[in-house]
Amino acid sequence: MPLPYSFETAILKIPGDTLLFLKKKHFRALEPADILYRRGELSADRSDIAGVRKYFTSYLQKAAQTNANSFQFVNAFLILGRFNEAFNCLSRMDMAALPAEIKMELSNPWHNLRDAQELRRLLKAFSAAGVKARKSPFYAAYSFILSASANRQAPGAAAVLYKGIISEKDGSFAERAWLHFKTAEVLLNSGFYKEAAAVFKRLIGGEPGNIQAWGRLAEALFCSGGKKQALALLQKGYAKTGDAALKVWRGELNLWAGNYAGALRDLNHGGAGNHMLASCWRGAALFKTGRDKEAEFELKRSVAARPCDLEARLWLSEIYESRGLLHKAEKEITSILHENPTHLWGWINRGILHGKKKDPAALLRDFKLSPAMSAALAKKAGIKPGRNYSHQEIELLLKTARTLARGCRRHETYILPVWLKAWTAAKSF
Repeated sequence: MPLPYSFETAILKIPGDTLLFLKKKHFRALEPADILYRRGELSADRSDIAGVRKYFTSYLQKAAQTNANSFQFVNAFLILGRFNEAFNCLSRMDMAALPAEIKMELSNPWHNLRDAQELRRLLKAFSAAGVKARKSPFYAAYSFILSASANRQAPGAAAVLYKGIISEKDGSFAERAWLHFKTAEVLLNSGFYKEAAAVFKRLIGGEPGNIQAWGRLAEALFCSGGKKQALALLQKGYAKTGDAALKVWRGELNLWAGNYAGALRDLNHGGAGNHMLASCWRGAALFKTGRDKEAEFELKRSVAARPCDLEARLWLSEIYESRGLLHKAEKEITSILHENPTHLWGWINRGILHGKKKDPAALLRDFKLSPAMSAALAKKAGIKPGRNYSHQEIELLLKTARTLARGCRRHETYILPVWLKAWTAAKSF
């Protein structure tokens, strides 16, 4: 199924300093290297591995003369599994001179690769990297990040890496803060909330203006049961930095908590109201408070500004479903799953739609929840867990998931314990 927008439109919507040619006429002429790079990224978004290899290889060929030390060059090597070349490039780069947003892109080149087979292939190639690569100060962190992406973390790897980061001297820690941030995100994603929080706290100590670290620390606190701490932290961060993004983040956490009035207060506060992420969550809060026409306007505005905003399109699907417009809801969900075939909420919402359309065969076919999650939901729904569920029971499980999730439609699995405490307790070393 084609996407509801052209890839040219998608490229133009990607923020960043690397787009040099923005007029559509340039897409039809000889493509500049930057556009090839973005084509590769979009191929990864669409799980088109052949496209990933084609466009990133072409990018390296075209950019070789001018961009040999750029973050894109390194990322292209890492995405293609050419690790020795990637680490050679890294050794030549002046990390201190790079802007924070560039280092963030450099920290996880595999962020939108979801093809399990390709990730396993890359991990195998990574383990075969040469001695020089293994001696790189970045090797252990990249190994941990890629292993987590491929769902192949070695036992104890997280503990070893965490202890190394926490014991690092201030100067060394500051030099690699950009990579430690991504490592802390992986710890958070893996359910190590306290350890992730410790790294984020240290990052904020060295970089009080690191907005992402403030936000992720709040999420780590929230997921470990510290809802009040998390909200207070974001208020403190906003007071210190004046950055409206932290008000927006606070609005999202209020959504997770089911405090929709509080979410709207934060999302409408000052500069937060015009933040590019505010429209999606404001739309969600409006929908949850019964103001679905206003919600639809906000969500459509979010999608217009960011066509790849899957969360806004999920909320739109729920608005259409609530009005009985099942075909429109299905169209949104199909498009979401085309872009991300692993999207948890795409499958949950699709299953609920199958139930409303009285299609038990489709409901059984598209039931994608893991056994552990299904069992936890079954307990919440009063169903005996650990067996084959009927289509009526599956429909109840999916509806229970959506009820428990309140205003949370994030795909990341580390958030699940927030609304499904019976499933996964917080881990610790």
